[in-house]
Amino acid sequence: MTDILQNELPYDVSHHGALPGISPLAPEAWLIVDEAYSAQIQLRETLLKHQRDKVLRLAPEAFAAAQELLGMALGFATAHLGFERHKDRIICPDGRLVLIDDQDPLATLGRALQNDFCLLQPRGAEHILTGAILCFPASWTLAEKFMHPLSRIHVPVPSYDANITKQNHETLEGKNKKEFLEGAEIAYETILTAFANGDLRKLKSLLTETMYNNFSGAIESRNKEKIKSEFTFIGIKESSVDKYEKVKDDLFTTVKFVAEVISVKKKDNKIIDGNPDKIKFV
Repeated sequence: MTDILQNELPYDVSHHGALPGISPLAPEAWLIVDEAYSAQIQLRETLLKHQRDKVLRLAPEAFAAAQELLGMALGFATAHLGFERHKDRIICPDGRLVLIDDQDPLATLGRALQNDFCLLQPRGAEHILTGAILCFPASWTLAEKFMHPLSRIHVPVPSYDANITKQNHETLEGKNKKEFLEGAEIAYETILTAFANGDLRKLKSLLTETMYNNFSGAIESRNKEKIKSEFTFIGIKESSVDKYEKVKDDLFTTVKFVAEVISVKKKDNKIIDGNPDKIKFV
């Protein structure tokens, strides 16, 4: 088989950090599309078709998380990587149409994006690999790691001890919240701007079905009344994690934002709400 390689590595691998050897990525570096995209996607399609059980695993308890991951990834791809959403399909940079199947979320990700995805969910004091679309592992197979905690995944590395397990758990549980909040801020700005612009396609890629229906209903009412929205997002003044709520193996987070915007509503070219010269907080 011909090797499929990038011209250069997207990350600096010259620095070798201490175990557990993981750290959150900056939101803008989360997903990539590079010169190997088309060739890697062709191979991924072949693997999914002929060796699905070797490259895709998903535990029942991780299904909701996989659906959430699908929404987040496609939302990022349409906002930043040149993908386009058309009804129930995503238009990829190479022109392919991929069906968005929320009943098979990891396979959808595997067909649309060249990145591999792994789901780690908390169970006791560790995180378990409960799902993955993994076509390009380094030196192990998905079957070897599926439903194992990170301490088992990394056996027999002697230095991966109980202390490293604790450090990794703390990282994944969000004690380092900076990167999480940066991603949340990007999503918040995107949602507000899309709502003001009436961009239903982008809203659908970022919101749950209930929230999307609420937003689309408000846009429909605004359009019926022929109200025009003019909106400028200036920036986030503050963001903070307000509370966590753990339901079984899922962690739900409420984030509080304070943002500066200029928002004006017009009807018949007359301002009916807001001030174009005044910044307000939302």
